[in-house]
Amino acid sequence: MSKLLNAIVKYPATKTFETQYGTRCNAVLTIGDDEIKIWGEPNTPKGQQLQALKRGETVLILDDNGKYKLLESDSKTTNGNGNTNGVTNKNYEPLTPDKKREIAAYISDMAGLYGYCLEQAKGLNKDDLTLPPEAIKDIATTLFITSQRHFNL
Repeated sequence: MSKLLNAIVKYPATKTFETQYGTRCNAVLTIGDDEIKIWGEPNTPKGQQLQALKRGETVLILDDNGKYKLLESDSKTTNGNGNTNGVTNKNYEPLTPDKKREIAAYISDMAGLYGYCLEQAKGLNKDDLTLPPEAIKDIATTLFITSQRHFNL
């Protein structure tokens, strides 16, 4: 089973090594008391990402049954929590059951709001004006987005 973990960079990939697989670099990361290495080729995006790490930086990694992959670093544009400010969320935690219920309730509320917007858009059809389905969808979407922005939803 795969899981997301926070790791701290102990040593960034500043050196290259000649291995049986060619030229490689690695970063040493710590997860609690455990040390892991993530390897990459220096002139690839993965290798460059490993080389861009800073000592002490917290990064998000994927543990795929003991095979680790770097997911995020400060050089990335998004993180696993949808943050697009280029900074990894250092406090990432898996979702708790309460948080999942909160998200589900929010989605249910937003679906209800969109359904209401859709009904209002359909109500614009009159005897002298018949809107195509695409226009109704566009109007409903505009009403939905506008109301979300207006009420900070």
